[in-house]
Order: sequence, then C-alpha cells, then structure tokens
Amino acid sequence: MNNQALSAFWQFTEFSPIGIRKDRERLVTGLFALLTGDKKKLPPFSHEDFRLWEQVLSAAFEGGGGFENGLTPDVSGLELSVLGEIINFMEDAENKFEKETNPYEYELQMINECKGAAINDFMGFWSGFKSHIELYYEKDKIDCSFYEKLFLESLCATNRKNLNADFVKINCNFRREEWSFGAVLEVFTEKWSAALKERILQWKKEFILQRARIFFKELEQKIMDFKSASHILGLSASSTQKIFNSARCVFTKSAVNALEKASDFYKNDGALQELSKSFGRSRKEIMQKKKVVKKQYGVELDGICLGGELSRVLPVETVFLTDEECSFIFYEKLIEKKLLNYKIKNIYTTASLDFKDENASGPFIICVDTSGSMKGVPETVAKSLCFALLKMALSGERKCYLISFAIDARAVELTDFERNADALTDFLSNSFYGGTDASYAFNMALEVLETEDYKNADVLVISDFIMPSLQEDALLKIKRFKENGVIFAQVLIGAVFSSNQQLDEVFDKKLYYSC
Repeated sequence: MNNQALSAFWQFTEFSPIGIRKDRERLVTGLFALLTGDKKKLPPFSHEDFRLWEQVLSAAFEGGGGFENGLTPDVSGLELSVLGEIINFMEDAENKFEKETNPYEYELQMINECKGAAINDFMGFWSGFKSHIELYYEKDKIDCSFYEKLFLESLCATNRKNLNADFVKINCNFRREEWSFGAVLEVFTEKWSAALKERILQWKKEFILQRARIFFKELEQKIMDFKSASHILGLSASSTQKIFNSARCVFTKSAVNALEKASDFYKNDGALQELSKSFGRSRKEIMQKKKVVKKQYGVELDGICLGGELSRVLPVETVFLTDEECSFIFYEKLIEKKLLNYKIKNIYTTASLDFKDENASGPFIICVDTSGSMKGVPETVAKSLCFALLKMALSGERKCYLISFAIDARAVELTDFERNADALTDFLSNSFYGGTDASYAFNMALEVLETEDYKNADVLVISDFIMPSLQEDALLKIKRFKENGVIFAQVLIGAVFSSNQQLDEVFDKKLYYSC
C-alpha cells in the first residue's frame, strides 16, 4: 500500500466509530485480500456492527441479497482505490443512519417504563405491553403467556390480595419461590430488549442494503468505465489509480463512448496517423539540464543533540557509569536515544555539469477551431487528432495544453489529467457551433508560451481557417517567439490551401487533411 492509502486506512482503523478496532483492522485487510484475489471470503467479526457489514459486503462480492452476480469487474491496479471507496461508503452510510428518525423510539420508551417499575404501575402497563409484543413478535422471541405466569407466581405468595382480579388467574397453582417479581421483570425486559435490538439491526441492515445496492452498481460501472478509458488512452496503472481517486474526474459511459469514437476513427485513418506522427519535434537540442555532483571531503562539529551514538557521547554522560546504582540511567538513555551526542556535519564540494537529455521531447499547445464551419467530418477529424496527440503526450510524459475556440476561447492543461480529464471528455462529447475568432486562441497560446513549463513549446492550430486576420501586436509576438525557436504549425482541414494569406504566413509547418 502507498503512504497516502496507509494513512487513510490507519485513520479508519484507529478512529472510526464503526465497531471495535480489531474488527476494523480485519475489515481493511480482509477487503484488500478479496480485491486482490488472495481470499474468497471476509474473516469473522466479533462486533454486531461488523457482522451486519459482513453480510452486506459478502452479498456484494459474491452475489445474492439483491446484488445479482456480485462485484465482477477486474480491479487490478485499482485495489487500494476501490477499498478506499468502500470504506468511505461505509462511514457515510453509518453517518446517515445515525441521523435517521428511529421508528422504534416508542417501543424503547415502553421498555424503559417497564424497567424497575413498581408492581402496581406494571399491572397498569401490562395489558398494553402484552398487546404490542404479541402484535410484533413471534412466540419463540417473547412468550407473553409464559412470563405472565412467572409474574403471577412471584406475586401469589405475598401480594395476591392486592392484585387486580383481571390480572390474577385462578389456575395459577404452581410455585417457584426463588423467582421474585423484580427478578422476573429483569429477565423479561432483557428478553424484550434483545428482541427489539434484532428488529433495529434488521432495520439498519435494510437501510444499508438499499444504499449498498446502488453504491456497488455505480462502483462496478465506474471501474469498468475507468478500465475502458485507461486502456483507450494507454494510461499507466499509477495514472489510472490517481485519476480514479480524483473526486473531480468521472468517466461516464458517454465519456468512454466519446473516447472510443475518437480512437476508432484515428485507428482507421492512415492519413490522420501520419499527421499526428509528423508533429511534436524532439527537444534534444534545447532541453539542457543541470547535473549536480557531490563529493564529501570532511566533517565538522555542528553543536549538540540527543541520540544513541556511543562514539559521539559527551564525557559528562559517562559519569553515570562510575556508580553501579546509577548505571541503569545511562543504559536507559542509550535505549531511548537521549544521550547527549556531538552533532556532526558532513562537508561536501559540489560541481554543476550541463548535459543533454537525449530522450526528452518538448511540450506542445493545441488550438482547435470549434466553430460551426467545422461541424461534421472536420469536427470528427479535429477531435480524433487531439485524442491522438494527447495519448502521445501522456505516453511520452510531455506537457500538452488544449485551447478550443469559436467566438471565444477555453483552455485546459490536458496532461494535468487528474484534474482535467472531465474537460477532455466534454470537448470530445460536445458539438462544434458558433462563429470564429482566432485572436482569443492565439493570445491565450502566447500567454501560455510565457510560462516556465511551456517556454519551449510548439503550437499547433487545427482549423478550416475560415476566420478573420490577427491584429498586428499578436503577429509581432508570434514573430518574437519564432525567433526564439518556437514552431507554429497548422492542420488545414477540408481544403488544400488557406483562404487567409496573413495567417498562412504565420506557420512554419503546414499539414493538410482533405475531407
């Protein structure tokens, strides 16, 4: 388990109000073993809360209890995330249950009135108690006739003359002198309390089961959607887990369908594949890094600290060893690492060397025309090309920034996938519409080029280029960036030449896709 997961599970084990610590620890390890396939069943639990959860979770994993076939999708790589989701659901369900109005509150009041009641008070309550119990409980749970005889038997010897005639039965002709009225009343209320507790647990079980069926159905769908999306995007297991854990990212069925559509179109279009491969130059010539070389050549005293290093102990600490009765103090401080030690600092010499990262590739910025003139095949081409470039960026750990524009512009850093995966799926799912004004997109791209992460980026514009010209200040900025090595490339969709000569001169690299 990674450190973050360990911390979350430790907090649940130590501080959750559900059950007892021993059972919480068993639950975490048992669920993890179920998810990894090491075990087929949860371990037994001692606390009643966990026996209830054992029934719910076992049904969820194995099927039955309204769970159809159980939790079936492959969760490999997502075990910790799924475990965390289940634990969060458990705590949320318990919190919601605590806030529910207890439908058995009236019966709890009846039991409290019964406990320790005086004989005459109990005689007044008994008829109502008996009617309620016989209405809601089977005889094998609470046999009112049996307890009524025990009450009468405990009272006949001393209090028969004080009893209500309706309460006393003439045929009560047996004796058990060891049964006092108080003792019978205590046993009766304990039996009633236990029976009511079963009803409350059953109510709680139904409450949790109702929510668990919904939760596990949604969880199963979420796992399958994330597995599909991560496979389509070629994400690593660690990336998939991070995205799965992100509350802001949800791969819905429609989002997965949008990814599949873009992926299938790209796979079946050789021209589009060639386009994507031709973009994204290597950064071998400009990605210079600093390598720091350290070499130790000595040590120096840097003060005093507490520790357990005998070689650095201050002489004053050895005084305890001169007296046999005090020597234990020295050893106690040694074990606890509380001896006064000299603090030593290593001395290094450092040197910085420049070197080239031969495997480095540069970041890129994609500007996509989402106006109405791109609707239809150009829209599908643009989305599929963006999908391919994003996949290339993710696999090569390259920064990728998407700017979609029509009459305005929207930007999102696609390689910050944990936070922005939903923005990608929205882009792939939504239709293109509206007019075209590229100035917003170019200005936004120029601002991004000013940042540290994108100062060496290339810019790709995907459009039919049916749009107005840029303003002079934007053209001057573009010229300055080009002089510093930034490449501006275009993908012209639907024509073999641009209808905008001014924009045509901006681009160093021109790619065409004929619809």
